[in-house]
Amino acid sequence: MGPQKILEYQKSIKFEFIRAQMAFTEFFDFAKTKYSQLTVSGNTNGIDTITKLKYFDAYARWCGHVYEVIKAQAIIDQTIPVDENSQVSIIDKELQKVVEELVSSAVEKPGVTPPSLNPDFSADLRKARNKCSFHCTNNRVKTNILLNFMKNHHREIYFIYYQLATKPELLGVQNLTDFGAIEDFYCFNYSVGKN
Repeated sequence: MGPQKILEYQKSIKFEFIRAQMAFTEFFDFAKTKYSQLTVSGNTNGIDTITKLKYFDAYARWCGHVYEVIKAQAIIDQTIPVDENSQVSIIDKELQKVVEELVSSAVEKPGVTPPSLNPDFSADLRKARNKCSFHCTNNRVKTNILLNFMKNHHREIYFIYYQLATKPELLGVQNLTDFGAIEDFYCFNYSVGKN
């Protein structure tokens, strides 16, 4: 992979991590609403359907963006044997190694114990990203893919997300002059460009 493509990936990774941060903030805000409702009334029956959908959607987007950051970082890392066209089984295996290394390399602080990763973390994260973010199938309302992921892996993904948030290359937009096509999208004036 050439230096220009790596640079483009790096911009995309930063953008993806910012999107993960936005999704997590939304999820956290909806979680506060949910738990304050539980504290007041003891149930969530008073919470409207749109809020429940936004809660699900924010968590699903967060998982998907975290997955994409990890995957894209692996793709541009010459020491990891994956690329844009790798088979899912190879990606799952290699990303599992990446997240295991990320967790084990975390500096332990007093009172903080890094989670031990389940061996199916990466595969489950990919499934949550695939089935809960954008693919419209009956599985979204029939199976508990996202709920099962949250039950089995929430502590792990939050720990990984937190570790990613300490990487200077992922933080802020100060060092970027533009986001390329993303910048172009924002600058486009629809009423002017309309035929």
